[in-house]
Amino acid sequence: MSRTRYTLAFDMCNMVPAPAGTAAVKTIFKSEDGILLCYGTTAPDALAGYAQGCIFYDINGEAGATLYVNEGDDTTSDFNVVLAEDNILAAIQTHLATQLATKAYGVEAAYPLATAAAGVGPSPLIWDESKLLDVMLDPTKGYYYFNDFLCFNPVTAEGITIAQSGTSGTVAMDPTVEGGILDIDTEGSTAADGPTVLFAGMQIKPQAGTKIYFECRVKCSVDDSRWYIGLADDAETDYVSDDSVDITKNQVGFFRDSSCNSTDDVSTISSKADAEDINDTVIEAMANDAYVTFGIVIDGLSTVEFYHQGALVETVSATANIPDGVICPIFQVNVDTGQAHIYVDWMRLLVYDADGSCRES
Repeated sequence: MSRTRYTLAFDMCNMVPAPAGTAAVKTIFKSEDGILLCYGTTAPDALAGYAQGCIFYDINGEAGATLYVNEGDDTTSDFNVVLAEDNILAAIQTHLATQLATKAYGVEAAYPLATAAAGVGPSPLIWDESKLLDVMLDPTKGYYYFNDFLCFNPVTAEGITIAQSGTSGTVAMDPTVEGGILDIDTEGSTAADGPTVLFAGMQIKPQAGTKIYFECRVKCSVDDSRWYIGLADDAETDYVSDDSVDITKNQVGFFRDSSCNSTDDVSTISSKADAEDINDTVIEAMANDAYVTFGIVIDGLSTVEFYHQGALVETVSATANIPDGVICPIFQVNVDTGQAHIYVDWMRLLVYDADGSCRES
């Protein structure tokens, strides 16, 4: 029987199978423009001879990555996976991971999680390995909060609770400073006066399998004030006074008091009820009236890490001293002599758990 267009269906149905796909690409169809249809086990990137728009079937492709198109030209091919319902999320995640990975080679990433250590933004040692993007894309794995303090009334907008130590103290935005600043002010200069600012709506709970990240950029105005910055039980109103830090609460924090520090040194505390780990003078002669970063990473109930200016300064590994009750961000400042302030430039908080158990069931 002569071959005509009317026998095409018969010929296709009874055709002799082409060879199986291999790393060496097999051509199905090509024109004077180059190869337009082909298949194999490896996409032929950066090669000549493939027309723009060429379709490549990846016979050994991973799930959701079986069809590619040449977005380059016939001189230098650039095959990219064709997005479909089953692979679009994987493609986005792969792209983000690739962009972030370039930081390791000194290339500016398109989606940075952190800036340089001791820079004006979040610190690499804390955030580069965090699951921040996972949580932002999938809230079932945890929750995330960042505040650059641009809102008009932080007490109303952010659910801030203010507790007084003594008779004075305020918290407000500073409208004269660019970029947003939360000003925590003792207001007066009477000894022991000053506010405790509690983000009571941000309750988090250290527990097995949950990882908590916290960092803030702050400036303390004078070196003879007493202050506390960290995560703690919001049932307290006075975490640090002139001569001591309260050790009876669930907490992890940085603090300055007169019994453990000289006027410009900083200590750390991690405590559960009356079991505590206090490390005096972890930071010596901290600069005052200059912005610095303080960071905390709580890994389950196994370790607490304290960071200053992007560097690890202290690690607590005794489970008995790691809090296991709900805690929230806390800032406190009170007066020794003279009016004092804590200025908060930004604050970031991330809680991650792969199975979502960091949320109340």
